[in-house]
Amino acid sequence: MSSAAGMDPQFEMWWSARGQWVEAPNLRRGGESGVQCLCDPSGHIVYIKRQAGHIHRSLRHPLGRPTALREAEALLALAALRIPVPGLAYSGARKDRAGWLRCW
Repeated sequence: MSSAAGMDPQFEMWWSARGQWVEAPNLRRGGESGVQCLCDPSGHIVYIKRQAGHIHRSLRHPLGRPTALREAEALLALAALRIPVPGLAYSGARKDRAGWLRCW
């Protein structure tokens, strides 16, 4: 999993990739989220969850952090417990002037 404030070429590749929407983007709680299906560079079918502006606040993160970081960590924790979950090909976040951008 990657989390970076700067330029991450892999983040840029996944964030700019486009496919067919399988969960149309929805706007709520001050952010946007949706899922697209496409082929990765090696020809495998992958699903990309795109989020922008969805953050989770807690005592540990009072200023907030991307909700999808929490979701990706939860998937990894479940996989470590041998609970079947989708595998992560990539996970990354970037903050810009408008807020957090996220794809995984």
